[in-house]
Order: sequence, then C-alpha cells, then structure tokens
Amino acid sequence: MDTNDNELKENRELLKSIEAILFTSTEPLSISKISLLLNINSTKTISKYVNMLMDDYSKRDSSLRIIRDDDKFFMTTHDKYISLISKLKTTTELSKLEMKTLAYISKREDKTGIMQSQVIKALGAGAYEHIHKLIEMKFVNSKKTGRSKLISTTQKFRDYFKVGDL
Repeated sequence: MDTNDNELKENRELLKSIEAILFTSTEPLSISKISLLLNINSTKTISKYVNMLMDDYSKRDSSLRIIRDDDKFFMTTHDKYISLISKLKTTTELSKLEMKTLAYISKREDKTGIMQSQVIKALGAGAYEHIHKLIEMKFVNSKKTGRSKLISTTQKFRDYFKVGDL
C-alpha cells in the first residue's frame, strides 16, 4: 500500500468518525467540539470533512441529512420521514433534566430510597415535575413519609438501564 492509499484510508476513517459523531449526538455540535472529540487540532480539516459529508448526503438522496445551524452541525432525517419515524419513538424518552433527576435519585438512594425534600433541595423546585414524570413512567416509586415522600427506583429502572439491585 503506497502513501496515497494510506492517506485515502485515513480520510475515509475520519469521514466515518465525523459521521458517527453527528449521527449519535443529541445536540448540534460546533467544529471545535468535533475536533476535540476526535483529538484533532485542525478545525480547518474538520470543517472541510464536515462539508464533504454534507455534500455527500445531499448527492446520494438519503433519508438523512446534515444541517448547519449557525456554526453548529447535526444529523437529522428529511422532513418527509418525520411522521414515519415518530411512530418509533418510545414513551421512555427523558429530557436531560429528568435524566439528571433520575441519576441523582439512583446514586443517592439507600436501601429504602431518598427523601423527595433532599432531591428538591439539591436540584431545585423543577425536580417536582421531573419526579412526577418519573413516577408516571414507573422508573421511581413514591411513598408518603411525614411531610415529604420517600422516592426509590423501581425494577423497571434497573431493567431499562441495566443496573443491578441497589
């Protein structure tokens, strides 16, 4: 394999790596963030490859596309496929703040749970709504204890997130 073949192989690997990052990310990413994730100092190189990927996706008439929003990029589906894929979304999708609340509960609960008042004190009043949703989704249980409630994770939580018994 000569130098040109090695360079071509490395370029393809970089394109695939950027594609994987954009596909997996739940938020738009800047060129500098992509560079950081790939441990590549040249934002000019990353920008070049992101633009190459964008061109590639537009030329191949894919159901996916790469969008530039200000100076950030993200991968998404074309609008005509949104109604189709929305049927696949599960009811177990949680916002980042709900995940943060769930993580806080699971990390700090003892064998019986954690007091809701502790969660609210640590995370703020918005956690009331998060806890309510987590109860609806059956990721946590709530048991009245005095003026507060005892919150604990459920078997569904352990199964869904593949964690052992606490």
